[in-house]
Amino acid sequence: MLMYGVRVRRLPGTTARQAADMAERTARGMRVAFDQDLGIWRHKTRVDSPSPSDGGGPVHQLRRWYEQVRVEVAGVRPETTDRFEFEVDTRRAGAAWEREMAAGLARTGAPGTP
Repeated sequence: MLMYGVRVRRLPGTTARQAADMAERTARGMRVAFDQDLGIWRHKTRVDSPSPSDGGGPVHQLRRWYEQVRVEVAGVRPETTDRFEFEVDTRRAGAAWEREMAAGLARTGAPGTP
């Protein structure tokens, strides 16, 4: 199972309804992009000598790094892919994070802070 989250900040001057609409559109757009990425991830294949492209970055350096941890499908052991689920109550951590962020924003005098 893959999960993702989207957090959208309400822009100054927007109504609650406008902010909710923007957040919903943003979340829908992110879902479409995430689903498209999943299709790519499921069907990607290795190209031994990729052609360099503008903006492609240091592909060969990255590959050398990945070779340290990459395993062919036939070499994957079941115990490395067995999954388990557990629930974590993040309310306390979330509340602490919110307080910390509010304090930081208040110190900097950022817009939208009390």
